Amino acid sequence: MLPVVTLNRRFVEWGQKEPPDPEFRRAMGFGDGGLGWEELLSKRRVVILAEAGSGKSTEMKEQAHLLQRGGRPAFYASLEDIGTDGLEGALSATDRRRLTEWRNSADEAWLLFDSVDEAKAAGVRLEKALRRLAAGILGAEHRVHVILSGRITDWEFRSDFELLKEWLPLPQSDPIAPEEELLQIIRQEKKRDQQPPQEEPLIVLMAPLDRNRVREFAEAKGAPKLEKFLEQIEAADLWHFARRPLDLDWLVKFWQSEGRLGSLAEMIARGIAEWLKETNPNRQKTDSLDETKALRGAERIAAAMVFGRRATVTIPDRDIVFSSDRPLDLAEVLPDWSADERQLLLTRPIFDPATLGRARFHNDNEGVVRSYLTARWLLRLRDANLTTGVVFDLLFANSYGLEVIRPSLEETAAWLTLWDQDVARDVVRRSPGLLLTAGDPASLPPEVRKNVLVCIVRELATGNHEAPMWENHKLRRFAQPDLGIAVADLWKQYKDQQEAAELLLRLAWLGALKECGGIAQEVAIDSSRSPLARIFAGRVLVRTCDEQTKQSYARYVLTELPTLPPAMVRDSVSDIFPTFVGVADLLAILETIDGTGGDGGLDLKWDGPKLVGKIHDVSQLDQLLRGLLNLLGGEIGTRDYNEPTTREEAYFAVIESAAVRLLKMSPPEEAPEVAIDATLRMGSRHRRGRDSSNVRAELHRTLSRRRTA
Repeated sequence: MLPVVTLNRRFVEWGQKEPPDPEFRRAMGFGDGGLGWEELLSKRRVVILAEAGSGKSTEMKEQAHLLQRGGRPAFYASLEDIGTDGLEGALSATDRRRLTEWRNSADEAWLLFDSVDEAKAAGVRLEKALRRLAAGILGAEHRVHVILSGRITDWEFRSDFELLKEWLPLPQSDPIAPEEELLQIIRQEKKRDQQPPQEEPLIVLMAPLDRNRVREFAEAKGAPKLEKFLEQIEAADLWHFARRPLDLDWLVKFWQSEGRLGSLAEMIARGIAEWLKETNPNRQKTDSLDETKALRGAERIAAAMVFGRRATVTIPDRDIVFSSDRPLDLAEVLPDWSADERQLLLTRPIFDPATLGRARFHNDNEGVVRSYLTARWLLRLRDANLTTGVVFDLLFANSYGLEVIRPSLEETAAWLTLWDQDVARDVVRRSPGLLLTAGDPASLPPEVRKNVLVCIVRELATGNHEAPMWENHKLRRFAQPDLGIAVADLWKQYKDQQEAAELLLRLAWLGALKECGGIAQEVAIDSSRSPLARIFAGRVLVRTCDEQTKQSYARYVLTELPTLPPAMVRDSVSDIFPTFVGVADLLAILETIDGTGGDGGLDLKWDGPKLVGKIHDVSQLDQLLRGLLNLLGGEIGTRDYNEPTTREEAYFAVIESAAVRLLKMSPPEEAPEVAIDATLRMGSRHRRGRDSSNVRAELHRTLSRRRTA
């Protein structure tokens, strides 16, 4: 049996009112979720919902195991078995004995029951399962924590929620002792005669894996060259392919077998193939929807979304009525499919939960997956004799005398460009800039990519087109190594056209185009160039040139420090520290800047800990800490209850990181004096009231250190 990867998953509350779209939460940086297992286990009634492949069952089993190992009564079973055999019949002989022991005690217990979806698929009504569960805990309801799990597509939010409340009602809150109530009123924590709020069942969505959990999972799965694997995910912007254990599992296997990660087109094709599989072995036995038919259905749904300008599909739920923003009804798109087949497709991991009663394609927050599938659908129709004229009528239009791509079809047209030469020629002619970022620029034929770049640079040079706000991760896909000679040649012609020159240097940086190293050396030290051009040139130099050139560049930065763009200084420190810019150099730089990043330059709060992570020598860490404390100034060991200044906040971040690293690299019985000074200087003011607990933990790790500190 393979070992379980403990990931300490996070969850997002899913209320009865219209809940926030998970994709919106991720885009706004809320993807980690607001609740952990500790909070869930403290509740009396919880339902965990997620799409297939999210790791629900693994998490439920592991939590039951952890509770049991901690000496607490905990039981795991499938809801289907409970509905069929009752609570005791669903448990093993050992667990039945433990259940009896618990009933005869006054202890609390945790019942974790998996797969509402499997129970329903097997014909077991949720009401029956809950009724039999209620009978199994009769008389002990007030000391039971019940946690259910299931796929989002099989949970009828309002009706199933009401069934849960009906059959597993929550016990009333215990009355507050008169003395405690009086104290709460005096402390203004409670108004007179105010009743405590009654607990409601908690419905949560499992949040996607964040980057730290991706690392933990990949490491546990034995991903070879882990750092290289994570670097390639970052370089190709494939983090969205690693949000679920299911996705990360096939991604690691791909890496293990191929020794690389593929292009976006290759990864989407592989991902869709995996997402269309039924992941549950028990359901595979009765699942009648084969993967080919599932793919054809997904393509038709995607095309209906794109041409109908819809982003979501309906999750069947008789109690939900949509007043606006009506999602796509699969019965209208797949009328030749049975209702069971449509439901089977909806439960596959290709769909994610969106807002209440809606689902979307997995990883499709920007419409990439639905556009890819639509392009594959059109390509299949082309192979079945759909004419070029009809395809062009669908994709293109004339607007006020201009030949354009229909706005809602731009992403689809970009994908179709990969496989259809006729479409490619017209897209390059009508909107070459689209192919710089849409679809998968890395998979474009080299000649098409070169023609696109020539057209874009020519447009920028005329001054008639303003450069769009291109995103680096998308431009990186365009900047393939085979573009190096083309960029160097175009530089000769357009180097004096500012926007065109900046784009060429940006591509050279993102693609690490070695043919542009000489160009970068000239531009980086040319004060007549725009700040942005010099910043990009410095990045190209660091990524493509030899060590001697980097050393010369470092000396130039230190000499010309006051005249350089702040971001250029930040880049040089971040990229070539401590090899070419040493600790003494860094401290010299900090004497001339404030280190808060207010001008776009070096920000010690964010950049500092990363710089510390590059230092592997104890003497250098000691030197850095002493220098930082000296630059920051202030008294060591004095009590100061004022909020830390912005400068102190920035310095405290790097000082804490350096002190922790120094202590970890020092012998366990030693506590370097400078680390103690750093702790005293930060006191309790670090991070707005939170103490520097990491440093203190290291100082208290051994008896010798505690005595010294």
